[in-house]
Amino acid sequence: MEEKALVREFSGFEHMEQRRRLFNISRRDGFKMFGGYFSKQGLLLGLGFMAVFWVLETFLHRLFFHAETFSDAFFSTDPNEVWMRAFIALLLLFWTSYTMALKARNRHAIEVILKAKSKIIKGLIPVCSYCKKVRYSDGSWHGIERFVTDKSSAEFTHGICPECMGRVV
Repeated sequence: MEEKALVREFSGFEHMEQRRRLFNISRRDGFKMFGGYFSKQGLLLGLGFMAVFWVLETFLHRLFFHAETFSDAFFSTDPNEVWMRAFIALLLLFWTSYTMALKARNRHAIEVILKAKSKIIKGLIPVCSYCKKVRYSDGSWHGIERFVTDKSSAEFTHGICPECMGRVV
């Protein structure tokens, strides 16, 4: 529930780079194929499911349809039977791989959102009323530029406003 709220809260990212990082899936998490993302772990898990399915289906075929031997049912010569088993096994393979890649992608998105959320300045900030320095939690005082740079992803650039330009120059 909280994850969906985080995604809604940060769905209006202002920079395309942040959006790209949010929905990017790294090479270690998976790869793109047939227009979707697949994970390597999911492919291995899918291969395991394929093997279990093939053996279980062979056992059930032997039990209910009374095939001659287990090996005859396992290595069926009927092309329709082989095609049906292979098709279902491949569906299991792609389904497990795709769902695991989506989970990895969602984990990555939540990590990026939480990291972005931690860079938001909230609460009361103790500021000196004379020099405008900010007090850190360790008791030291630093300029507002350093505080904002340390606590957020914002950066400062300096210039002179027209009013100060008239007074100083």
